[in-house]
Amino acid sequence: MRLARMALTLAVFFGMTSLASAAVAGTKTVIITKPLYHHHLHGVAVAVVPGAVKNHGDIQVKVHHHHHVKKAKTAAATAVAKKKKHPAVVTLHVTSKTKYEKVIHSQGVVVQRLAATPNDVVKGSHVHVAFTHHNHHARRVHIHLHVQKAKVTVVKKKPVVAKPKKKK
Repeated sequence: MRLARMALTLAVFFGMTSLASAAVAGTKTVIITKPLYHHHLHGVAVAVVPGAVKNHGDIQVKVHHHHHVKKAKTAAATAVAKKKKHPAVVTLHVTSKTKYEKVIHSQGVVVQRLAATPNDVVKGSHVHVAFTHHNHHARRVHIHLHVQKAKVTVVKKKPVVAKPKKKK
């Protein structure tokens, strides 16, 4: 029993050392990084402050709160329950790496998604921002446009206007 256990231990040891030496000689080490996790924010743009460099600046967003109130089971728990305090206005930093997109809604259905620019974010526009939490750098900004009771169609080509024929 001991002989079999020792043989198995030695086989595993030599197998691991041969794999480690082959990996060092023939391959590069790959550093695996964690993806940037995004936090999301819905709200209305209160102010847009341009920066000194093109496509840089700050967006101040008044946050829409979507927290549901949980009912406490006892009277003592309701007296002790505390509300989370969220800042009413959050400042987000915008860089040249930030991606912008216009999202057009018609009667609650997403109709179009169009490319946008930083100049499309104006005071009063509804935005959805994905950002990194530790430094509030915006990664994606979706500008929501709501169209009421109208059909939105995409015109890909300019209409051709027929010229009137001359009479002879």
